[in-house]
Amino acid sequence: MLLGTFSASVLVAGVLTRGTVYRTLFYLPSFTSGIATFVLWKNLYNPHGGPINLALSRLGFDPPNWLGDYGWAKPALMIMALWAAIGSNNMILYLAALGNVSPELYEAAEIDGASPGQRFWNITWPQLAPTTFFIVVTGVVAGLQGGFEMARPMTQGGPAGATTTLSYLIFTEGFETGRLAYASAVAWFLFVLVFILSLLNFRFLNRHADD
Repeated sequence: MLLGTFSASVLVAGVLTRGTVYRTLFYLPSFTSGIATFVLWKNLYNPHGGPINLALSRLGFDPPNWLGDYGWAKPALMIMALWAAIGSNNMILYLAALGNVSPELYEAAEIDGASPGQRFWNITWPQLAPTTFFIVVTGVVAGLQGGFEMARPMTQGGPAGATTTLSYLIFTEGFETGRLAYASAVAWFLFVLVFILSLLNFRFLNRHADD
C-alpha cells in the first residue's frame, strides 16, 4: 500500500514538474557515498534474509548466494554497477544534449510524415552522437580502471578470484604481497590496454560524432 502510494505520488509529481522529480530520483545514486552504497548492496545480496533473496523465494525461485558463488559474484557486481550508471553523470550529459536538439527538426520531420521511431533514429540519435562518443570513451576507460572500490568492501576479490579486477590485482600484489615489480607490470599492461582501446574508439566512433 505504501509503495503504491509512493509510486502514484512520484507519477503525479513527474507529470506536474515535467520530469524534474524523475531526474532527481535517477540521479540520487550519484549523491550517495560509494562505501555506503556498497554496504547497502552487500546487505541486499545477503543470502540469509536479504531482501532480494526473500523476494525471489516468495516468487518460487531458488535464490543464489550472490557474492559467495563463483558464477554469481561478478554478475551481482555488474547489476549494482548498472544501477549506479543509470543515474550517473551520463544522464545529465544526455539530458543536456537532448535539450540542444532543435525543435524545428522534429517539426519538419512530422510534416513529412515521419513516425516517432523514424524521428528518433534519424534526428534524435544522430544529434546525440558526440555525447554518445564521449560517454563510450570515458566509460571504457572507467570500466577498465574501476572495480577496486566495489570488490574491496564486498568480496575481497573472491570467490576464487571471480571479482578480482586489474585495479584490485595491482593493489593486492603491490601493497599486500609486496610484489611491486609484478604490480607495476600489470599497471603498465592496463595503461597500454586503455591507450589502444581509446585509439580504436577515436578511430571508428569519432567519424559518426563528426557527421
